[in-house]
Amino acid sequence: MESIKEIINTCITDFADNGDVFSNEAQFQFALAWKLKEKLTKETTEDVKILLEHLVICEDKKYYIDILARVGEDLFPIELKYKTPEKPTGKQKPAQYRENLNAFQYGDQYVFPQGAEDEGSYYFLKDVERLEKLKVTNSVFLPGTIKKGYAVLLTNSEKYWKGPQREGAFWAAFSLKQGRRIGEKEELCWGGTKSSNPQKWGGVQFAHPYSCCWLPKSDKLPSGLNLPFRYLLWEIG
Repeated sequence: MESIKEIINTCITDFADNGDVFSNEAQFQFALAWKLKEKLTKETTEDVKILLEHLVICEDKKYYIDILARVGEDLFPIELKYKTPEKPTGKQKPAQYRENLNAFQYGDQYVFPQGAEDEGSYYFLKDVERLEKLKVTNSVFLPGTIKKGYAVLLTNSEKYWKGPQREGAFWAAFSLKQGRRIGEKEELCWGGTKSSNPQKWGGVQFAHPYSCCWLPKSDKLPSGLNLPFRYLLWEIG
């Protein structure tokens, strides 16, 4: 069977080739789950199940996995992030932007501005940290054994792959800048005011190293600020 990582890559490439645009993360989640089911069923004779928002307990805390793929007795949890740029400012706005709706329009789809790339990067990294812990501990609510986990960030905001532009920015530790390598056991912590609220904005530390290698989703897919969508895909375990 082709690796789950390669199947996810193929699914996202298919979205690009079809010109698919998602209004929100839920649409991306459902579309990816549907395609995973189709492709995995063709790839293996094992029983394939795809579960959405599957409840697990990790370190005595409840949370929900975006997509849980089950192939035979092997489990592959997948966490997703779908992020767009902030609301455009200034007189020259993208042609797709609809001021009265505060949204970018592509045919019958509307994509809403988000921004907050500092928090988006942080929560992506927290997903990875949680998947690492879940693989080690497993959960009583898991119908099998985790073989590998995956974290996906799909975005058309260049601030994710370029990182903070100011040296010493308060969120520099959580930068996902192209080419960055985050080392094993490296402690990632906030600067600025968020550092004074560790209960809400706790640090991040990984058991394994990861590298930021952004992939172009496709130039075929239009984007909110005339930027291509790119995605980051990390394999955990």
